[in-house]
Amino acid sequence: MNDLLNRLDGDAGVRRTLARLGDSIFRRDPEAHGECYAEDGEWHAFGTITRGRQAVVDHWWNVMQGFPFVRQSISSLVIEVDGDTAASRGHVDEVLRMPDGSYQVVMGIYHSTFRKHGDEWLIKVHRYDQVYYGSPMLDGKFFPVMDYGKPPHDPDPSRMTATMDISL
Repeated sequence: MNDLLNRLDGDAGVRRTLARLGDSIFRRDPEAHGECYAEDGEWHAFGTITRGRQAVVDHWWNVMQGFPFVRQSISSLVIEVDGDTAASRGHVDEVLRMPDGSYQVVMGIYHSTFRKHGDEWLIKVHRYDQVYYGSPMLDGKFFPVMDYGKPPHDPDPSRMTATMDISL
């Protein structure tokens, strides 16, 4: 495959994987969620690193139990493809229905890396930094945003993600 076709395939594949991931969250489908990750995939979020596809699915499923409804979308996606690997940065927005029936909004940044496996581009590392948590009126808690530099690469992939602080 020539370089242009490979970049187009990677770009479309990464977008497809992230769309499938968001759909699996909305549908609360652990099997479909796992199909988005490489076997050795990692999820870095809220001060934890979860390694391995099944561990990621189990951790995600445990988190989902606290929310009767979750809708996630990723926008402003910047993707760079290099052979059979890709990197992306995207802005994530989530709407959460809380157990008491109220709604909260979560906003953040995902830095992700992908590896091509067969015809699919699977998540190798999915790193989340929180930007906002609170009501849909945006009167909640905003978190400091670091200087990420030029997308899509995370300027310091070795740093720990912030622990989840949802106190308002």
